[in-house]
Amino acid sequence: MTRLERRSSTMESRRKSRGFLPHRITLWVGVCCIIAIGLLDNRPVDVDVDIPSADPVELTRDSESDVVIVLDYQAIKSSPDKFSKKDFSAAWINLFEQEIGPVTIATPGSLSQKMLDKAQVLVLTSSASDVPESLVKRLRERVLDNRMLLVQERPKGELRDRFGANAKVGSQGADGFTFARDLPEPFNRQLLATPLSTEYLGSTTARERSETLLSIDGAPVIYAEKIGKGTIITIDFDLGEALVSLQQGKPSDDFSVHPKGEWPKTSDLVLNETLNGSDVPFADLLERFIVHGVVGRYRPLPAFWLFPNGADGAVIPIHPDDALGDKATWMLRHEVTHKATSTLLTTFDAGMTASEAAVANRLGGELGLIWRVENSPSARLESFGVGALQPFARAASLENQFQAVVETSPSEALFTGMTHERWWSDDWSAPFRALVTKRVRTDVSYASESRGYSFGTGLPYLALDNSGLPLSIREQPVILPERATTGPELEELLEKSRGGHHQAIGWSLSPSSFSSLPEMQRFDAWVDSFEAAKRHNHSIMSVRRLDVFLRSRRAGVITSQIVIENQPDQPESRILRITAEAKRRGMHLMVPKNIFNKPLYKVRRAANRVGDELVSGEIEVRDVSYVGYPMALIPLDSGFNSIDVVYR
Repeated sequence: MTRLERRSSTMESRRKSRGFLPHRITLWVGVCCIIAIGLLDNRPVDVDVDIPSADPVELTRDSESDVVIVLDYQAIKSSPDKFSKKDFSAAWINLFEQEIGPVTIATPGSLSQKMLDKAQVLVLTSSASDVPESLVKRLRERVLDNRMLLVQERPKGELRDRFGANAKVGSQGADGFTFARDLPEPFNRQLLATPLSTEYLGSTTARERSETLLSIDGAPVIYAEKIGKGTIITIDFDLGEALVSLQQGKPSDDFSVHPKGEWPKTSDLVLNETLNGSDVPFADLLERFIVHGVVGRYRPLPAFWLFPNGADGAVIPIHPDDALGDKATWMLRHEVTHKATSTLLTTFDAGMTASEAAVANRLGGELGLIWRVENSPSARLESFGVGALQPFARAASLENQFQAVVETSPSEALFTGMTHERWWSDDWSAPFRALVTKRVRTDVSYASESRGYSFGTGLPYLALDNSGLPLSIREQPVILPERATTGPELEELLEKSRGGHHQAIGWSLSPSSFSSLPEMQRFDAWVDSFEAAKRHNHSIMSVRRLDVFLRSRRAGVITSQIVIENQPDQPESRILRITAEAKRRGMHLMVPKNIFNKPLYKVRRAANRVGDELVSGEIEVRDVSYVGYPMALIPLDSGFNSIDVVYR
């Protein structure tokens, strides 16, 4: 073959190769796509899922109550976006709702003369403590005549000039409480051991004639001053931060949560390691000292008792299940024989059927949701794509999980929620905001690795948003978490609850945790718990039943006034005259056993005219200790009650 022929042949071959090249590329691209799709179908690409988020609320309430709380929501929202600088004045709502029941919640714009006329106690929170001079004059007149007790938190402007210490030292970081006036032991010692995250205002001189009631690092932070016949109480530390960091936990300053492990858990929010395993509910102790040891020292306040039928506390059984499905109801069947109710929480993939959920409902059990938080280690991936081709995956959304469980529930709503394995979020309040979108009323995720009051309380408290505003959900901490090996046992917690702390003890017990022989000891402890609760006068009830009772308690009415009574040949009497509306049966009033150095003499129903005579009936009361303060419980009839508590 000549050179020309060889060249021609080569060029022809190249032309043929170029002709086949597109077909080869198409073929190999197709092969690669098939391989990639096969791999993706077995290992789908994860797609992020957005977690829903509800907005916080600006609570106001024009109920009939002795206590008016004033909050400036604009000031709260405009406070710095740092945890340590955020205005948590909204914590006062939970404080008085927990300790009293019904409260009036006002803003500077809605605070009316009618509210001022009816208020026995007016609380100007830190957010609303810079008021116009015209209001200062009106408040001073009411205090001078002892028609109102004024409580001011970190006052500014005219209030600071007239009624507060000079605060010239400025804000100081707090180490701990160093003095609490007249709080009985051992509660005084416990309060002084409270872990703190707060700042206080240091002053170079105290107010003349003021009485120090609480100090931090030796400086007075709660003090009272007589003004005419009345009293003004000043709180010069950030009470909101102190309570919120104890109860809801302390994130970083940017509200992020940094996990000790691979992903944040609720245990990562505990303020201080010393709280793990604590048998003292420090947040509640502080609240009760302020309401009954500070405010009650100058203006005794009647309060609705925290538990139905005068019980000293409650045990809240919580049964989380992610595996047994229909078989998880066996614990409810046992509990109903002890006239106890509990909360059974289930995942969307546990296998609970509508028929068995109906059985649980008939047994008095409450069905709730265990949420596998998207992007957490507990998330369950769901593949999606076109037809049989499912190359992508995303975590099962809260919406889908909620809908799957609610379809099995006899109710169209789930009122209690919990995150699976207590996984949380790197955003301090994001899970609360998500659960609010599903109208969940109570979350039970908060627990540490130890038994005890790691979050300073056993009672459900109002959750706050990163903005400092309230969210429409409450957190019920778990005091006895699953498989905890350290901290106080149930018997000890019951004993201390009855002895003065009066708590709801959340107890998490999985229906599958007794399935093996080594768990028999825990099974026996569970069976014995019913008798232990009865011995210590504690109700055993579900999360929802406690929530319903506390809602009725907050929706009631309590108004009171002090009346001086003089009768011939008798010592002068002070009468605490109370009008109370109980929204349900089984409610009680709590009143002090002593006021103004006069002991309780008797309790009677207010006189009613029968014919030509005034008739009143005496009421038998029960004595209780409330963090060392002697109190009396008065049983109420459903509806309105008019009661005179006579001190002589």
